[in-house]
Amino acid sequence: MITVARVSLNFKKIVINSFIYFGICFSSYVYATDYTISNGTTQTSRVTLTNNDTLTVDSGGEIDYTWPAVDADNRTFPAGTTTITNNGIIEGNCCVIDIRSSTNPKLINNGTINGKSSSRTIYANNSVNATIINNGDITILGSSNYETIDGDSSSGLTITNNSGATISSEGDDAIDIENASNVTITNAGTISAGDDWGIQADYADGLTINNSGTISAVDDYAIYLRNADNVSITNSGTITSAEDPINMQSSTGTVSITNSGTISQTGGGYNDGLTLQDNATFTNTGTLSASRYAIGGSSSGVTIVNKGTITGGTYDFYVPSMTITTLTNGQGGIDALVYRGKMPTNYKLFVASTSSYGKFAKEWGTSGTTTFSIDTASTLAANTYTDIFTNTTSARFAGGLTGTCVCSNGVFTWTLSDSNSDNKWDLAIAADTTKPTTTFSPVNGATSVAVASDITLTFNEAVRLTNDSALDDSNVDALITLKENNSSGSDISFDATINNGKTVITINPSSNFSSEQVVYVAIGATVEDASNNAINAANTSFTAVDTSAPTMAITSSTVTDGDTSDDSALSMTFTSSEATTDFVVGDITVTGGSLSSFASTSSTIYTATFTPTDDGATTIDVASSKFTDATGNNNVAATQFNWTYESQLPSPLDKTDVTSSVEASKDIAAEWADMIVDISYNRIAWLGRNQGSIRTSHQGIRLRFQDEMIDILMNSSPNSQIYDEIYFANKMSNAIENTNGSLLAVSDHIKSDAATIAINEGVKLRALAIETLNPTFEPIFGDWSIWTKGELIIGKTKASSTTSKQDTKSKILSLGFDKPLDNEGIVGFVFDVGRDNTDIGSGATNVKSKNYSLSNYSALKLDSNTKIETVVGISRINFDMTRTDGSETLLGERRGNQLFLSNILRHEYKKKQFEISPYLTHSATLTNLDAFSESSGSLALTFNKQEIRDYEIGMGMDINSEIILKNSGRLKPFTRIEYNKSNSKTSTSMFYTSEGASNTYVKNFDIKNNNWKLRVGIDHIARSGWRSSASYTRKQAVGANSESKYSNSFTLRSDLRF
Repeated sequence: MITVARVSLNFKKIVINSFIYFGICFSSYVYATDYTISNGTTQTSRVTLTNNDTLTVDSGGEIDYTWPAVDADNRTFPAGTTTITNNGIIEGNCCVIDIRSSTNPKLINNGTINGKSSSRTIYANNSVNATIINNGDITILGSSNYETIDGDSSSGLTITNNSGATISSEGDDAIDIENASNVTITNAGTISAGDDWGIQADYADGLTINNSGTISAVDDYAIYLRNADNVSITNSGTITSAEDPINMQSSTGTVSITNSGTISQTGGGYNDGLTLQDNATFTNTGTLSASRYAIGGSSSGVTIVNKGTITGGTYDFYVPSMTITTLTNGQGGIDALVYRGKMPTNYKLFVASTSSYGKFAKEWGTSGTTTFSIDTASTLAANTYTDIFTNTTSARFAGGLTGTCVCSNGVFTWTLSDSNSDNKWDLAIAADTTKPTTTFSPVNGATSVAVASDITLTFNEAVRLTNDSALDDSNVDALITLKENNSSGSDISFDATINNGKTVITINPSSNFSSEQVVYVAIGATVEDASNNAINAANTSFTAVDTSAPTMAITSSTVTDGDTSDDSALSMTFTSSEATTDFVVGDITVTGGSLSSFASTSSTIYTATFTPTDDGATTIDVASSKFTDATGNNNVAATQFNWTYESQLPSPLDKTDVTSSVEASKDIAAEWADMIVDISYNRIAWLGRNQGSIRTSHQGIRLRFQDEMIDILMNSSPNSQIYDEIYFANKMSNAIENTNGSLLAVSDHIKSDAATIAINEGVKLRALAIETLNPTFEPIFGDWSIWTKGELIIGKTKASSTTSKQDTKSKILSLGFDKPLDNEGIVGFVFDVGRDNTDIGSGATNVKSKNYSLSNYSALKLDSNTKIETVVGISRINFDMTRTDGSETLLGERRGNQLFLSNILRHEYKKKQFEISPYLTHSATLTNLDAFSESSGSLALTFNKQEIRDYEIGMGMDINSEIILKNSGRLKPFTRIEYNKSNSKTSTSMFYTSEGASNTYVKNFDIKNNNWKLRVGIDHIARSGWRSSASYTRKQAVGANSESKYSNSFTLRSDLRF
């Protein structure tokens, strides 16, 4: 009974039918897209793969076909990735897997691929970027003339033979890559050939072999590199063969061999370990051995570094026709390097310790000369190293026999000598007394250093801390000083590291340096070499590159930014913050005009003339990235310069702050006269409410003193118990202690009786001498009384279409004298001082004034119930004007004189404690303002003289009453209600100072308002003699045609007699 598989294909769809039959086994080719040979199945026909096909042979599966078992259709794979994965067995008689001329094929072998007879196991010649990964066995059986893997003329072939895997041939080469290019072979398993070569790379160009396993040939060469070029071999495993392990006959280009494992020739006879060709490099820390010569050949430009063992049965080196440029040798002890041939041009001695160092044993037939030196990786000590050279005459040394080595553990001077004249040369090393040198990067004085730069300190030899402990990343920071500017500057945060060789400290600042920052770095004498030679303290300074973007300031000597003027042209200046050479007129953008006469006066200052094309706004700009500084930083955009050209300046009458300041001056003058009149009338009213009283003086303003004791003495009455005794004792003590006299301290126990007596006596003396500074109630001389008063008025005017809003604060202090007349009348005089402050608009425009007035007031009875009250006076008003127009702040001072007159005719009705007094009122004010000019500016104005006429006529009513309080005195409420019509007429004229009076602007004001006034208050007279008064006054314009303005004033006074 036989089990077979029959495969039918329908457009790459595979259908497998199994059946059992007796008779003949039928086989056919299989064309597969994705094909699997499963466990227990034996495929006895060829599997043909095309683009991106996959073939998987499962463990227990098998393909067994004569040749090839796996093939490409027409033996060509298109560009793609076709993958063969074998976990079972693939075998045949010839070309078991044929991937010739294919692109990107991939073979992964985890099982066995076996060539059973005369031909190749894997046929990969002319392939492109083929990959072979072997984890199992790839073999060819029998002594045939074909290879296990044939990659002739391939390109980009990669072969990986992993640990435990085998690529072997019982006949020809294990791997043949003749004429191939860019091949990589990585071996951790076994590559072996029973005949010929393990790896045959004749004429290969670009070959990399990394071996950690075994590469061997029983008969010929392990690696054959005849005529090969650009070869790199790294061996940490074993390369062994009967003949030369690595043969480089006629190799060209670069051949580099690095050996830390074993390279051995085991077949005896006239065979060598390495036959080196031109420009070859051999670095050995492992073992190289051969039955005749370990190293031989005819070549030039060879470099050999031997810190392992090189052993030849006859000679270690047989190089009569080889030119070795440099031979570094650390092989010595009882196994000196046996050398015959041309002396190396340079011989470097490697010293590992006082007992392990290189020895050179020259044999007869040696020619040429060498220059001796010590490998800088050596570790030296003050010592004599014997038999450095044997059988060597002085004629073989081309260079000097003394020198200095900057070695891994210090700087040492050496002497090579044949002290016994027996051609045996000893090396004497003197103790290291040379301090390590320190080299900074960046160097001292360096400029334009990158802001992200690290700083390095490089020592010419390894260093440690001066306490002999190791230097590492944990302690190196403490050795470094990194500051701004100099040794006294601010610290710069950093982290420092040191390399494994202990020769380079790298300083990594925590943040980038700032533009043009000066950096100071230093190290003290804190590290030393292995011979205890401490470095000299060293420092350096450098400057970081300029990374700041230059700026450009745009100014004009004609106007300032934001101005409006009628200048026909502007002189412009462009000032760069840094020197520049590429700023041109084309970098400037203008609107509303043009530039001419562009020129540079220095590397930072440029000038030009700007000419407007028409009335209106103009701009002058320098955009960003238009020019650069010396280090190439692009500029930032300049602040735009703005100017408005008006061939004729705009009318100032269209500027609300101009008309508002004129109106504010007018209002201040009118309100000042109105306040003076009201204060006089209020005094008359107060006297009317207090008829029959002899206390006609009052202290509306009290003189107070900062020193408490003086204030007590000046404002107290005799025999008054003003403060309690303990309070007085403490106050007197503090007063004396704080006096600038000679007393340093006083007792805290001043007797209360003494304190009271002292205070009372002082008050008596003051009362006898000057009476009081704060007169209260009674007339002060004859019938004349004196009174004072202070008042604060807050006003507001809303904005209109032609004026800005106004906020006004007024303060007034009054000092008055009056006396009664025989007919129950009164006459008096009052001197007033005031301050006004009016903010206009946002407050940038402001009108302030200092006001002074002297007036006469009187009240005369016409009959028993009718009287006439009159106020007449003069004033001086000094204005300080501040006006903002665009970017200009304009200042001016103006003076004014004033004459005012007011009359009230009233009739009084009294009934018990109630009094009502209707009245008619009329007032007139004439104010003359001087001419003045605002401070210089293109928009400064000159104002001509101005006359202001204010009239007012109205009617009102005073209502007074009296309330008797039980045991606490009397209350006298009072109210005034008034309605009036006012008319203010003036004409103001002005002109731009720059234009002259020929172009004068005139504005007429004829302001008519309907106003009401309300005043409410209360007087309190206590039985003890204490008097107080409080009042509130509101004035407001009303009506559709009136201004939207109002004011509030507050009055509070109190008097106490002791």
